[in-house]
Amino acid sequence: MKVTKITNIHNTTKCVSRRPQYIVWHYTAGTSSNQGKAKAIAEMFAKTNNAASADYIVDDGSVVQYNPDVKKRYCWSVGGTKYISMTTSAGGKYYGKCTNANSISVELCSSKKNTKTLNASDTDWYFTNETIQNALWLAKKLSKKYPDAIHIMHHHVTGKVCPNPWTVNEKALNGWEEFKLNMTTPFKVKTTKEGVKERSRAGKKYFVISKLKKGKKCIIDEVRIVDNIKYGRRKKYKTWIKLKNTKQIK
Repeated sequence: MKVTKITNIHNTTKCVSRRPQYIVWHYTAGTSSNQGKAKAIAEMFAKTNNAASADYIVDDGSVVQYNPDVKKRYCWSVGGTKYISMTTSAGGKYYGKCTNANSISVELCSSKKNTKTLNASDTDWYFTNETIQNALWLAKKLSKKYPDAIHIMHHHVTGKVCPNPWTVNEKALNGWEEFKLNMTTPFKVKTTKEGVKERSRAGKKYFVISKLKKGKKCIIDEVRIVDNIKYGRRKKYKTWIKLKNTKQIK
């Protein structure tokens, strides 16, 4: 994977030697995330009359950088008035703290099942697995470059339903938590009890393949949240265990 640069200073502001404290995740509110959509968004930012831009845009096949100099310029992404009504308990928590000047913004190209309605309150917006995997690649890259920066959503700043798939209601926050956990993969754990069930897929309804002994060390390469339970996938065996029955080790 590599970053494709399609840059422009339109809708950006010069800010010498800025230190990003936040990495903010958004969605495009588009109906498809096919490769080429990120390029189209960058080209749109370069000529739009709307006061909007983002440092990076991600689609199914690419990661595009719009901001030509992230160290010395910032995009117009998180400004605006705080929403009065919030769709989740996380809305607006970083209002007044996270600003355009101290943040890096990433737009994720979204998809939609029913394209006849395009409302922010619709519950059929989603991210493809390809876009998520590319986003995770970028997230890990940015975390390494800016180790002190906190990953948040646009929703955390103003309360906007953005990204919709993770903020449209309280339950949707699980998608965000899952995304954040996967930023840290792979990681090592060991089981903290006898008989930890190893399942074919993440979820109680799936087949138990075996039971692990207490103290068993595992490498987790993916995390999923099913029915509010966090499951980790064992890298070598592609089986799933409940993370609450483990503790992380170095």
